[in-house]
Amino acid sequence: GMLSLSLEEMKAIQSYFKRQGRNPTDVELETLAQTWSEHCVHKTFKGRYIYEEKDLQGRSPAERMQNVVAMLNEADRFNSAITLTVELRKDAEGKDRQVQTIYLGLGQAYFADEKGTIAGTGVPGANGWAWEVKPDLAESIRKVIDIYENRKSAEFVPVPVTIK
Repeated sequence: GMLSLSLEEMKAIQSYFKRQGRNPTDVELETLAQTWSEHCVHKTFKGRYIYEEKDLQGRSPAERMQNVVAMLNEADRFNSAITLTVELRKDAEGKDRQVQTIYLGLGQAYFADEKGTIAGTGVPGANGWAWEVKPDLAESIRKVIDIYENRKSAEFVPVPVTIK
């Protein structure tokens, strides 16, 4: 059948098995193709992971690949969920404040304190989440969090969304 691998992925597999001094079995090829497929690892999340050399000592390539696949699966799970957390966020004066943050996957987040006096939005960036304090959104974001926690009845609540 068709393997749905990119040329770069096929070359990586070829290089690996050349170093092993053998050809891959059909099962190995199918496993790699399925594991690396868009459906399983969401290639849009593929990236380079930096490990300390000490973390690699004694680990087989299969164990390392298993760790990477586990990280990708965790990112995919988080990306398809709405998650509410309690975090510290800086207010307009730079003071740490406890807020509830609601993440819409890996694309957008909103935060507000319990009283609705501090609020803002977050978007993912190259160096992690970028947060912006937006006090004018406190009432709306607090309402979204209260609906999520079943403290208020569901309703449409307009909030800004940043799409990159």
